[in-house]
Amino acid sequence: DGGLCDRAEAMVDSVDFQVKEATKLLKKLKLFGELFDKSMATLEEGQGEYDVLAIQVNATRFRTVSVIATLETELEFRQATPAPAAAVSTPVTRIMAKLPKLHIKPFSGDSLKFNEFWQLFEINVHQNQTLSAVEKFNYLISFLSDQSKKCIEGIPISAENYDSAVQIVKEKYGNLELLINNHYNELTRLPRARYFASSLRVTYEEVMKHLRCLENLGEDTEQRVFRTIITSK
Repeated sequence: DGGLCDRAEAMVDSVDFQVKEATKLLKKLKLFGELFDKSMATLEEGQGEYDVLAIQVNATRFRTVSVIATLETELEFRQATPAPAAAVSTPVTRIMAKLPKLHIKPFSGDSLKFNEFWQLFEINVHQNQTLSAVEKFNYLISFLSDQSKKCIEGIPISAENYDSAVQIVKEKYGNLELLINNHYNELTRLPRARYFASSLRVTYEEVMKHLRCLENLGEDTEQRVFRTIITSK
């Protein structure tokens, strides 16, 4: 429904975002998405008889799926936003020092996931002034998988060697050109979406994920090459 999509897009752009209203709107959009699925299944059974109508329905459905994905992402962000600092009485340094409860997911060695891992590690360990360099080194090793920690095997655990170990890990897995190339490769390898809402949504979310990562890495995603890749999916 075009009206619902318009409302959702306006809601996401609004400074007065209401989680409760957005949740209700999301449910309605999902119901319409299910109706589009049923409509497309019926039209596809016509074996070409309703091709023009199918294209129109599919275009509307794709917009609906895109809006649903955007609204869900915005809701997740809003709901995950922590309460104002004034409401927290426990000192921040004491909270950060309780690292075992953070359960940072070990880095597997997949360079596409390194930035996500490093952001968590940097905030909770690397920049944590309550930890010594030796403690940080131990945490670094504990959060690397057997495969990814091989690059620093043999380096003695000491305060003097911590920064060197960090640099080696970042150069191996956080290399800018390597990350950019990997995101390009993942985009080109994405299978073409089928004419179903679930397939369109998965493809849309995967494309947007890699585009956001490329933008964060300084790539201009408005280039014609990106349009060619996206339309081919």
